[in-house]
Amino acid sequence: MSGQNQNITKTPNLDSAQCRVGGRGGGVSKGGAPFPFAFQAGAYQPLACAGMICLALIEIAWCGESDICRGSGVISYAMLVEDGTVRGRITNHFELTIHGNRWGITTRPISRPGPLLSDSAVFDGEDIFRVTRFTKSGGDPSGGQPITLAYIYPGPVPPVDHSLIGYVWLAYASKVYFQGVNDSKCKPVWELNDEAVLFSSLTIPCTIQWRQSGRDADVLSFAAFMDDGNIYSLTKAATLASRPYPTPFNAGFTNTVLSTSEELLACGLPAHFRVTRYIPSFRSNRGRPLSEWLVITGSLTTCESASAIGEGVIAKPEISAGVEISDFRSMKAAMPVRVLSYQADGSEWPTPEMPAAVRAYRENLRPDNVRPEGDKISHGGRARAIQLALLGVTLLPVVFVIYHFALRKGRAC
Repeated sequence: MSGQNQNITKTPNLDSAQCRVGGRGGGVSKGGAPFPFAFQAGAYQPLACAGMICLALIEIAWCGESDICRGSGVISYAMLVEDGTVRGRITNHFELTIHGNRWGITTRPISRPGPLLSDSAVFDGEDIFRVTRFTKSGGDPSGGQPITLAYIYPGPVPPVDHSLIGYVWLAYASKVYFQGVNDSKCKPVWELNDEAVLFSSLTIPCTIQWRQSGRDADVLSFAAFMDDGNIYSLTKAATLASRPYPTPFNAGFTNTVLSTSEELLACGLPAHFRVTRYIPSFRSNRGRPLSEWLVITGSLTTCESASAIGEGVIAKPEISAGVEISDFRSMKAAMPVRVLSYQADGSEWPTPEMPAAVRAYRENLRPDNVRPEGDKISHGGRARAIQLALLGVTLLPVVFVIYHFALRKGRAC
């Protein structure tokens, strides 16, 4: 294991490292093993970008099983156009708690005015429980009682969206994820054309290069994710459907790269991290087949660790009666449903049996859909409308990519 640590003290050179296009690599690469990819011949050659082979290694350390780590910091999300110009930016404050395999992350917007007040997610070892709070009156935090929406996802991977929780998780709390990856399949850690793929029991073909420091099995050096060249969605029969990217990207390309600073705080976590997302570029005259699309940078400003006392040190976000819950655990059923929405009947989060109970109830509704008085199962309402509006904000990057592909492909023709 000693050979994989020889560059561990160097700061990564994000300009000279290599990203790759083409080839279908051979699964997970761990330790000091090479990352085997074939390259496309012709105009599409490897470009200089954060990446796959020459990225120097520095550590990401997770808290020990008996310790609890608490920290806070700032995360910034920048969307770029092909010439590197920033098209949009979001900056959030985040708070992080880690205890063994469990974690809790809360983000609050700093730079972008709007109705969102806070977003909190907790992984209890099985599922993710999330609460989003926002105002009724635009960007005025004092504009009346906040509206609350709740979500339950089959864990451990949170969705990547406007909250930026998914990026904080990837940098600091993804221990369980990397323990479970296999040689050729993974749960995607990037924005999806169809979010249901993430919450289903299915995985997609992908290749991950990640390295451990050799000093501790829980210390990750860096991670890079190779897209297999297909866009996936879920069919009504809960199977994967796919369509390929245009040539040469249908042979695979670097999708996401995570790197961290060599500076470690007292709690053992790196002070800074960077996540870079890449998209295919169809401007052949640029000589670069991939473009940086999203650049997410984060910094921990405070971090401490201490022995955890008892269980339940990471409490689930608070909910109350009437809060609308979107329960994606329904995707794990024998006959999956994309999501079941219902209202909480108290301050306790629903049990794993709730999706089946809700579904059975709805299947036995009278034909006229008249529900008994006091029924807490919701099929819509104002909260649903606002939820869809937030979903629209979340999907804007995906819409941009689809438009980008269509436009560039049209020009190429």
